[in-house]
Amino acid sequence: MVIDQSTRIGKVVRIIVSQGVMTMQINWLWLVVGLLPYSIKRQQTKNVQLVYARALFWHLTMRWQQGQCSWEISLPLIEHWRQ
Repeated sequence: MVIDQSTRIGKVVRIIVSQGVMTMQINWLWLVVGLLPYSIKRQQTKNVQLVYARALFWHLTMRWQQGQCSWEISLPLIEHWRQ
C-alpha cells in the first residue's frame, strides 16, 4: 500500500514537472516570437530615407536626412499599459 501511494505521488510529480517545463518552453517561444521583426519597410524620398521595423513587442523607425541619422523606438505594450 505504501509503494502504491509513492508511485502515485511520483506520477503526479512527473506530470507537474513536465507541465511546468512545457509552459516554460511556450513562454520562451512567445518571447522569441515577440522580439523577431515581422515587417521591415524602406521608404525613400528626395532628402529622407526611412526604415520601419515592426515586431510584436516593439516598433523601430530610423531616419537618414542630410547625413544625419535619428531613430525612434516604441514599445506598444508599455504604451498601452500607461493609458
